[in-house]
Amino acid sequence: MQDTIIRERFRVDRRIGEGGSGMVYQGTDLETGEEVAIKLSFARGAAHRSLVDEKNFYDTLAGGVGIPRVRWFGSQDEFHVLVHDLLGPSLEDLLDYCGRTFSLKTILLIADQAISRIEYVHSKGILHGDIKPDNFLMGVGKQGHTLYMIDFGVASEFDGVGSASTPEARSLTGTVRYASIRNHNRHQQSWADDLECLGYVLLYLARGSLPWQGLDAPSQDEKERRIKEMKTRSTGEMLCEGVLPREFGTYLDYVRSLPAGHKPDYTYLRKLFRRLFRTQGFQYDKVYDWTLKRFNELRVAEIHDPPSLAPGKQKRQAPKRKRREEPDDGEAEPARTDSRPIRLPPVV
Repeated sequence: MQDTIIRERFRVDRRIGEGGSGMVYQGTDLETGEEVAIKLSFARGAAHRSLVDEKNFYDTLAGGVGIPRVRWFGSQDEFHVLVHDLLGPSLEDLLDYCGRTFSLKTILLIADQAISRIEYVHSKGILHGDIKPDNFLMGVGKQGHTLYMIDFGVASEFDGVGSASTPEARSLTGTVRYASIRNHNRHQQSWADDLECLGYVLLYLARGSLPWQGLDAPSQDEKERRIKEMKTRSTGEMLCEGVLPREFGTYLDYVRSLPAGHKPDYTYLRKLFRRLFRTQGFQYDKVYDWTLKRFNELRVAEIHDPPSLAPGKQKRQAPKRKRREEPDDGEAEPARTDSRPIRLPPVV
């Protein structure tokens, strides 16, 4: 089969997912030998405009910590093409790898970086619009401990000016599971909505699921209505009770209380979690749950297969983890929206 080469430089190797504005492939930069992520969308219709907008958002965010670097954007044949850095595993991948739950320390380390990423995106006049575990990826190499934000396919510009629209004027954007209450109500979203979505993500990382997953309803519209009802009638404290410390409930209640167009106090939110981090006696050592798991796997592998001086001796690889099925929440399991293959995380 003949290789697909873009601009006589980027080879398309294999499909790895689907983002908000196109299909995502792993590829190779033939000039440098580096692996890259390649997103393709047809150069016509809504998908065409979406990928162009996503490229413009990446340009606006260029140089920010945790924002992938765009290598090239252009057209080939009937496609628009966006090429950017290939990153490491997503939080969803890592949750699977760690047995569908993270420790409090790991969740706090993620929260600290995620709030900073969202604050930076907002500072550039952009709302992400689809905050979920699949859209947060860890870096690779020296950036292996840096949390990256990807997929601006449904992002929008927002300068703080705007009012709630009628329900008929808008459709729900992003992912129902993590959607804000304002999004459920089809109102104009604001800065607080991205942060509310993050609150549900943090709860998901602690539980391995959300309370509204697995709801039974005769239709998707009815299921969405029941999910909105559960979110609306549950305070942050109620959602986090018995799962996470009260600071997480305080976080959710705070961001939910903000009126549309009111700028969140990002510093307050970071301090809320940093204070909890210190009182728990945790260390900022960049050691996450997956770091420890991988380290222990390597130790076990060495015990059973110690290094040998014999020529050609190969080290045994850790077994691949089978993906676990999640409870149905009425949504089709989203196609992988990341921009990289699954890789085991580095060991510190």
